[in-house]
Amino acid sequence: MAPTRADQSSAPPVSESACLASFFKDREPRRTSLRWAVFFAGGVMKQYKRDVEHPTTDGVRVIHRAHAQGPSLVDFGARRLEALCLAAGFESATSEVVDTFRALLAPWGDRPLHHRTSSPDAGFWVSDISDDNTPIELSAAIAAGEVEVRVLLEAQAEEPTLPAHRAAAIALTERLERDHGADLSRFRVVQDLFLPDDMHGPFALWHSAVFRRGRPPAFKAYFNPQAYGRGRAQSVVEEALHRLGFDGAWGSLCRTARRGPHLDELKYFALDLVADPKARVKVYVRHHDATAADLEAACSGAESYTPGEVHEFVRAMGGDRERLAARATFTCSALVEGSVRPAATTVYVPICAYAPDDLAVQQRVHAYLVEHGMDPAPYDALVHGYAERPLDAGVGMQSWVAFRRHHDDPRLTVYLATEAAKVHPRGSVPAATGDRLAFASGEAVLRTMSEYDVADHPLVRRLSRGEDATHELLRLTRELCVGLATQRARWVATAGASADAPETRDALELDLARIDAALDARASTRDGFGEELDELLAGRIGPADAIEAIAALLACDAAVQQLLAMIDACGATSLASAPTDAHAALARSVPTARRAIASMRSGAMSVHSAIWEWLDDRYVERFGARS
Repeated sequence: MAPTRADQSSAPPVSESACLASFFKDREPRRTSLRWAVFFAGGVMKQYKRDVEHPTTDGVRVIHRAHAQGPSLVDFGARRLEALCLAAGFESATSEVVDTFRALLAPWGDRPLHHRTSSPDAGFWVSDISDDNTPIELSAAIAAGEVEVRVLLEAQAEEPTLPAHRAAAIALTERLERDHGADLSRFRVVQDLFLPDDMHGPFALWHSAVFRRGRPPAFKAYFNPQAYGRGRAQSVVEEALHRLGFDGAWGSLCRTARRGPHLDELKYFALDLVADPKARVKVYVRHHDATAADLEAACSGAESYTPGEVHEFVRAMGGDRERLAARATFTCSALVEGSVRPAATTVYVPICAYAPDDLAVQQRVHAYLVEHGMDPAPYDALVHGYAERPLDAGVGMQSWVAFRRHHDDPRLTVYLATEAAKVHPRGSVPAATGDRLAFASGEAVLRTMSEYDVADHPLVRRLSRGEDATHELLRLTRELCVGLATQRARWVATAGASADAPETRDALELDLARIDAALDARASTRDGFGEELDELLAGRIGPADAIEAIAALLACDAAVQQLLAMIDACGATSLASAPTDAHAALARSVPTARRAIASMRSGAMSVHSAIWEWLDDRYVERFGARS
């Protein structure tokens, strides 16, 4: 699990004296005399005062590390991991964990902590794994009185390019198989799907290692579902599940992204790299501008779902906010062999965005654990044992807090930043995501609509892979036209005088009768589910004004043309209209006033999300789980 990209600023690492103080602080404090404890505590605070709180030119106090020659990435990460393992009670097992960590980072971990590249003009790779872009994130999970420690990392390449990092990550995957016994059988089934040569996105492949006392480490691989662009993510995940033997599972998982792909964004696809029937396939969804109720609904399909539990956790971790808009939340649904429903769904709250500092985070989590009958001692020990600074001196050391229930056991996970590059100042929002649907113009609204092409919906992509693709897609498109017809007439009436201009009439001209006639010549009897789309649209959009009506018309017409283009590609037909600039010209005519753009967004997104949900329902009916 990882946050989004933060700002790219960096600073030198922590000084040696602070490192030494932390080293002794983390080792069996009960055996340390009061004199030594006072000595080292005083040293830590003096070093902290030298290291931090340098005011910037705009008066904002930004916390930076004191300058030093700088350790290597692997040395710095090993020191932070050692502190976490000791705080988790690993004791003598700590050295073995650290040795494994060092081996995983070879050879690129020996570079300086803030390594750029060999080419000064090439820049540097910005890792999305942590809020300060360090390619390492630590976490600890607490369940049934036991603590496990995990490391998430991104293999680094010399050149700051996606192909170079893709190659480095694949090489690490092969080393996991060769040196650590990782099972890559499922990895290889989907490797070509997620790792094409011309892939897109901010990362190619991440890995994690899970450490438990008395057991060998376990490994996971994290793929990028957006390798072909954000609009293809859902269909890529659906195909991967189909290849892995989870046929019909998307019928359950699409419920976790019910608000449409622009708000519920598929972000990661992970595999346990073990040969075990309980090995998981995990699908991560980032929920923009979500409420506690939205996240409760996203988790409701899991076998371990307990009504009200997610809602209560989200409100508690979010400081009782109903809507978490400053930074997006996540859910992760885990599938195991023999089931098409998630065994469990984890909810992730970026608590650093909704608390002023790490002390407030610690107090909030502690109170939640006590209130729900869980022992807070392991969590408190982790936080205080890991911290290298006063908890109220910054925010973001505890970046995420996650919760899930599985087999009646609650599980809390805290994600811990190394703070290698910076400590985020108290009261800031690390890696803020902001408003996903904040558009500067009507054209920007249309660009988002085209990015999430209806033809990329998992149902459409799956039908297009079938033996009778053209026939199946024709039937689907006819039902879409039937579902749009009544509401479209209402939107034209609402547009009123706005639709009288010649350029507007040209842009909104879509002869549904002609399309229906063409489909009748090629398709059999109606399926009868177009009326369900009509009901969805009637409940989603008024519309309130002419601009909202025009936006709805543009969105519905675009959806029809996208499906017709897919039919043309599958069957060598010519049903789709030739692309013109008429729609873009109409969008450009929308005033840039906030209210006008809000109307444009409401009309277009309401129609798009309703069509996407309607297609989800068709997928469930056709390919969903039979159990």
